[in-house]
Amino acid sequence: MKKIKNMKGVLDGLRGLGGSSQSKSETESFDFEENLKSEDFKIAKIVCHGFPNAPCCIAFDPIQKLLAIGTKHGSIRILGQSGVDCNLSLDKEAIKQLIFIINEGGLISIASNNTISLWTIRQKEPTITMQMQFTKREDISHAYLPFQSKFIYIGTNQGNVYLLNIESFKVSGYDIKWNKAIGMRDSNHPGAVIHLSECPSDQSKLLIGFRKGLTVLWDLHKRDAVRFRHTEDLCSVAWHWEGRAFACSHIDGSLLKWTVKTPQKPTEHFFPRADLTEGDSAAAAASFRPISRVSWLSRKQDKAELLLFTGGGPQELPQPCLNIQAGRHIDVLMMEHAIIDIVPLCESPFVNDSSEAYAVAVLQQNDLTVIDLLSDG
Repeated sequence: MKKIKNMKGVLDGLRGLGGSSQSKSETESFDFEENLKSEDFKIAKIVCHGFPNAPCCIAFDPIQKLLAIGTKHGSIRILGQSGVDCNLSLDKEAIKQLIFIINEGGLISIASNNTISLWTIRQKEPTITMQMQFTKREDISHAYLPFQSKFIYIGTNQGNVYLLNIESFKVSGYDIKWNKAIGMRDSNHPGAVIHLSECPSDQSKLLIGFRKGLTVLWDLHKRDAVRFRHTEDLCSVAWHWEGRAFACSHIDGSLLKWTVKTPQKPTEHFFPRADLTEGDSAAAAASFRPISRVSWLSRKQDKAELLLFTGGGPQELPQPCLNIQAGRHIDVLMMEHAIIDIVPLCESPFVNDSSEAYAVAVLQQNDLTVIDLLSDG
């Protein structure tokens, strides 16, 4: 049994705090027994406190009511109802994208080194059950998993789309090459794939959005496409729940609405943050910030269509904002920090369901804000 003596420095500090008048000889003669052994110590994380540092992506499970936030440092924070809060880590690689396997207790993470991981989050300690390194020598730019599907669509910065079976974690033989998607009349590279989604009214149709403005509705069975061409760089795409139209946001601060049956020309092309009293010519001459994300929602209580979008304001107004547009009216909500992404919170996981969003989660650089969409004001 060891003994520790000469605790002069420690006890002098205690004496100074407590006003003790122990003499030097009394301090030096004080000793106590140490019974602790090395096996009594175990380093473990007991708490994860505060907002995740450097967030970069967000995902939502509408049935389990779970939010997942990925960071540039490789950590994943999962938040839910009271008492649901866990933190995962992935070798310090930045998380590009998170996708819930809705209502099945699964989460897919895509890292900056193109590692695709399947997490099982049903148990108290979530674990990686399957993992693979994407081996197509292309960087993953965007991925999409339809509800109740076993195949995840993987878009790349080269403009190609591949299918990955999430049960076997093997890449399917079916792919969509960029030169087939853009058609014979165009030989220019369309840029990276930045959007993928099923048509709400036809699961055999896949909407592909390319960075340089082209949007393609690809028929998975016929391997043919309908093309919607625009010159400005594309930022995001959102379907109307009926599947007959979709909206695109662009780097110049404009929104376009397309109908599936008329790909020759958009039904609407407008700058939503332009001063409507100044006329279309003033809006065209103005300079606006990119609209990085758009969502097209319905509101049953007043049978209104809602457009949720970030950015789009004049260049001279740098403060980040979330815009909620109903008809010609826009509510502009200023945010304290830069907006990373937004995700509407809906009751239904079906893309062809008109179930309205009851809130929208706004992921910011240093904050997470949830905005009620049902209450007045």
